[in-house]
Amino acid sequence: LTGGPDKTVQIFDLEASKVLATLKGHTKPVTHVAFRESADAQLAISSSADKTVRVWGENDGKWGAKATLSGHKGEIVGIAVHPSGSYVGAASSDSTWSLYDLESAQEVASYGAVAGIEGSFQYTSFAVHPDGVLHGAGTKDGLVRVWDARQSSSLAGTLESHSSSLTSLSFSENGYYLATASSSDPTVN
Repeated sequence: LTGGPDKTVQIFDLEASKVLATLKGHTKPVTHVAFRESADAQLAISSSADKTVRVWGENDGKWGAKATLSGHKGEIVGIAVHPSGSYVGAASSDSTWSLYDLESAQEVASYGAVAGIEGSFQYTSFAVHPDGVLHGAGTKDGLVRVWDARQSSSLAGTLESHSSSLTSLSFSENGYYLATASSSDPTVN
């Protein structure tokens, strides 16, 4: 599954070395892609600078649009499929992130900047912890905002990582570690 500045999402079969589908619908560059496989349905999920998340589904070998998730005022800077496979989280440069139900294509919860907490909430990256409860959002000033998805009005914590914008977050499979990267720093913390 790939996406890029040409505004398209492609599904590629590595074994057959061929493109299975070219999916069009985003109006600005694709920022992130994620794949969700389950026994009942495969889904491709893409986010874009056009402020939307699109869900693409397969039906009898043909891929097509299933839903468009919108409501953010800034570009979507990160998406992460929940470990249950039922939800996708999307973080935006507008200082919010949302959790969406993939079946109904509805927003389940929205999380915004918390009053009284110093530092930026302008997000630049996003990840979900393997437990499905904690979610991490990297900010433009190098902080990781850690959220407990069960509480939208308070943070579980803030981690100082790099001195500038975080480009990537990744939780280890067991959830014991969180790795962060920044475009202006050659180290991974």
